[in-house]
Amino acid sequence: MVPDLGVKQVELLRKLVPQLAKLGVLANPTNAGTPSLLANVDDAAQRLNISVVVAEVARGDDFDQALKLLSASHLDALLIMIEPMIYLHRVRVLDFAVANRLPVSFDVGREIVRQGGVMSYGPVLSSHYALVADNVDKILKGVNPGDLPIQQPTEFALAINLATAKSLGLKAPQSLLARADEVIR
Repeated sequence: MVPDLGVKQVELLRKLVPQLAKLGVLANPTNAGTPSLLANVDDAAQRLNISVVVAEVARGDDFDQALKLLSASHLDALLIMIEPMIYLHRVRVLDFAVANRLPVSFDVGREIVRQGGVMSYGPVLSSHYALVADNVDKILKGVNPGDLPIQQPTEFALAINLATAKSLGLKAPQSLLARADEVIR
């Protein structure tokens, strides 16, 4: 887990949604990175006086209950911790966000922002995959996996969908747009 990823995500979301007082988080509790990322999000939210509502989905069948909880919580924004199972249900999550007029931010996935999410900030997975491929090559050549260094992502990307933001009545500040790697108009 990247140490300050959750902090950065909450800070960026607050810049886009200045009135953010209640943040929903959709996460899979069975994902190994979830507990530390949630703790990181909670720390940032407390510092910024934002309350957090966590909805957990460990299986596809959990989405109905999780989305009901989020809907009943009267959120100002939603942060999605993408992992394979949640990614499979991304259209459902985007439809929920549209139906509830919620700005939704993702921790990875510029393509999800192109599909209607308002923002994403997270590691550039293609560069991370290159590190994995390099490690697999080393292992296949006889290097003991325990001898390989643990590597964290070093390249991150911010994407903002201005059309989605505008449809929600949000105006992205110029300082945020200047930091973005991709702005969808």
